[in-house]
Amino acid sequence: MLKKLRFFRIVLALLFWTGLTLLLAGVALPLGWMAKLQLMPAILAGNFLVLIILALLTIFLGRIYCSVICPLGVLQDGISHLGAKWRGRKRSGKAPRKTPFRFRKELFWLRYGVLAASVAALLFGVQTAVALIAPYSAYGRMVRSVVDPAWPLALIAGVTLLLVGGLALLFGRQGWCNSVCPVGTTLGLLSRFAIFVPVIDKDKCKNCHSCEHKCKASCIDLTDHSIDYSRCVSCYDCLGDCSFDAIRLENRWRRKGSASATESGSPKTGQEGTGQVGNNDSPDSGYRAEGSASTGRRAFLVGGAILAAGSVARAQKKVDGGFAVLLDKAVPERSVPLTPPGSKSVNDFYSRCTACQLCVAACPNGVLRPSTELERLMQPEMGYENGFCRPECT
Repeated sequence: MLKKLRFFRIVLALLFWTGLTLLLAGVALPLGWMAKLQLMPAILAGNFLVLIILALLTIFLGRIYCSVICPLGVLQDGISHLGAKWRGRKRSGKAPRKTPFRFRKELFWLRYGVLAASVAALLFGVQTAVALIAPYSAYGRMVRSVVDPAWPLALIAGVTLLLVGGLALLFGRQGWCNSVCPVGTTLGLLSRFAIFVPVIDKDKCKNCHSCEHKCKASCIDLTDHSIDYSRCVSCYDCLGDCSFDAIRLENRWRRKGSASATESGSPKTGQEGTGQVGNNDSPDSGYRAEGSASTGRRAFLVGGAILAAGSVARAQKKVDGGFAVLLDKAVPERSVPLTPPGSKSVNDFYSRCTACQLCVAACPNGVLRPSTELERLMQPEMGYENGFCRPECT
């Protein structure tokens, strides 16, 4: 039963990860509700219904959000699984296998220091600083940098992927999710009081450390048979693996006073003007036909000279019909950036945007693009150099 629970969690996590990846890649699917369930956008949007749902889910099952709903969390699970396989591989001769995971102490000051800094940044309107480490926003930039690699988005996404992936490969969830991610730390404050969580029965435990070596969050401490529920991501990898049935999922609120469990708490669409010059072969086009061969040769030479001069002129400037000069497509300097339709104001939009790139992915004509301005880095702005804004687009 416990192994089936873990299997169901993995299937659900893969569905969320696949759906969000396709959405961020620009594939039109009726899965927008998955994006609305992300914690940081819900906080900035003041979506109290989603916040209440996620809070109740965390109190009921712990940090199941980090193992199922968060796409960066699911990605870390896959990378940490590969890391565990690598560390637990058989080496030459009869050397013992390396331990995949082990208990690590909480990096308290780093966890809550990053959370305090993130809250301060949101209060002072520096959303771009939080967007650098917010898991949903970071994953959105990773997907967009693959679909449409643009500077500096691709560089930031690449550095983030190397950092998150490297920490997950070496330390599992303890590296980024339980040390840096402000979303994980926020949910950890609630998951300390979670109801249904893994519980260790120290009367049955033989200290084989099997559950500890399965814990990618490094939160199982067998010295006092405790689990740090603020770091447990409810992956259920430890369940069903114990040969002595010493760890199982239980209702902690029903086991008051038990010593077995301790609370540790688009492609470009614009077309350049070509300034076509008509090639009129009519004998009355600027010349009178006199019926002589010399006149025909003279007309041919003059017409060729005109075409050659037109070609040189077109190489120097673009014209429409020979009169209106068409400027090269360039981003004009604007004192106030253009924000997407539906935004109340520039300040309101940028104070709520998490720079996840979802609207950039959904824009069919490439009108929305990530900003390169430092004060709103990676947050979207509008520009009509690549196309026009379709009025029927919502």
